[in-house]
Amino acid sequence: MITSNHPPLTAEDHFSNWSRKKEVQPIAGDRLSGRSASLYRYVWAAWNTFLKTHGPGGLGTDWLEADAIAVERFLRDAVSPSSARKSRTTPISPVTRQRYLRLLSWIYQDAVNAGMAAHNPARTLLEGVLPLGDVDGQVFNRVQWQWIHNAFPDANDRWSVRDRAILLLLTEQGLTTGEICSLDINSLKLTLKPPLLELSGRRHAQQRTLYLGDDESSALRQWMLERSTVSIRNPTHAQSLFVTKKGYPMSPRALFHLAAKTITRAFVANGVEVPNHIGPATLRNTRIVMWLNDGVPVEKVLAMSGYKDFRSLRCLRSHVHSPLAKLPPSD
Repeated sequence: MITSNHPPLTAEDHFSNWSRKKEVQPIAGDRLSGRSASLYRYVWAAWNTFLKTHGPGGLGTDWLEADAIAVERFLRDAVSPSSARKSRTTPISPVTRQRYLRLLSWIYQDAVNAGMAAHNPARTLLEGVLPLGDVDGQVFNRVQWQWIHNAFPDANDRWSVRDRAILLLLTEQGLTTGEICSLDINSLKLTLKPPLLELSGRRHAQQRTLYLGDDESSALRQWMLERSTVSIRNPTHAQSLFVTKKGYPMSPRALFHLAAKTITRAFVANGVEVPNHIGPATLRNTRIVMWLNDGVPVEKVLAMSGYKDFRSLRCLRSHVHSPLAKLPPSD
């Protein structure tokens, strides 16, 4: 039973209220960023657009009256892979499905808690589902890994040089999207032997020093020569290592596009269907798994990856085959 004495909000107004509350959460890990809020608003709008045309007699369903069947149909029929690399009828991946379900559940549970909604239509579908961290992350096999390397840009124009350096840091050092985008020129020590990269981060484990191989060092030296001639629009960005053609720091969106374009090129060139997940995280996952399967101790892999403990690797467990690198059991 709906217990609120106030008239129900529109779906859009409820989302705005929910997102504002999430943006000021006292715990940083629970706080909603502006970028995430925009992405979530897009999903919520798609859900409500779906509801307007799906209901008894095709008359639509009010958002407060939606049930689990409607949620299931939305995920099955109205949500498709975000990239043109897949047919619009291709089912979304289990990970994407879980993320959509959790988002809908969060928003509806807030309405239930406020007495606006009588039930949470996504909650039933989440029962018995593993936490997202326990869902297997995607990795590439070693043949696919070579395809991807072969698809790196090989020209020597400015932006091909930049992209090659970025892709090598992703594939050989396993950096995160945030780390690539926030790299500072001063973090790069190319004159040392061996050359190294100093990383900072909010958590202690993220603060680490990585030793660069010959390929990364060479690519970064070439990029630094190009970087010195790039016009930077804003003085506050003068120390950003990787910048765009317009002189701004590399953004997560631009980095995703680079990784996706490269991986797609690699698979298409070999006549193989492009996987569901082709962002920078898949390159990081693969590098971590390769370290583990090559016998690098878990403790060292954690240190190189910027992770606090082995629980951060549990979503990669099924890909680890070396007996020397078996991950400890999850709690």
